[in-house]
Amino acid sequence: MSAKDVVAKAKGQGIKLSISQVYTARSSAKKRAGTAGTAGRAPRYSGASNAGDEAAFRRLVVAIGVRRADELLADFKRSVGL
Repeated sequence: MSAKDVVAKAKGQGIKLSISQVYTARSSAKKRAGTAGTAGRAPRYSGASNAGDEAAFRRLVVAIGVRRADELLADFKRSVGL
C-alpha cells in the first residue's frame, strides 16, 4: 500500500497522518526488524571488553560480602526469570 493510500485510509478513520509520518514509521519498523535477535538470549561479550566490570564486581563482593552478593544475585535471577 502506498503512503498516499495509508494517509487516505487513516483519514477515513479519523486519524491525521502525513506522508512523511508514514515513511518515518516504515523506516523505524525496518530498523527494529533487523535488530530483533533471538528472544531470551543474552548478548555474548568477549572477556576483554568486560574485564573492568568483572574487577568492579569482585571489589563489590569483597565490600558487601559473599553471602549478601549471593542473595542479590539470586534476587536478580528471579526478577529476570533465570
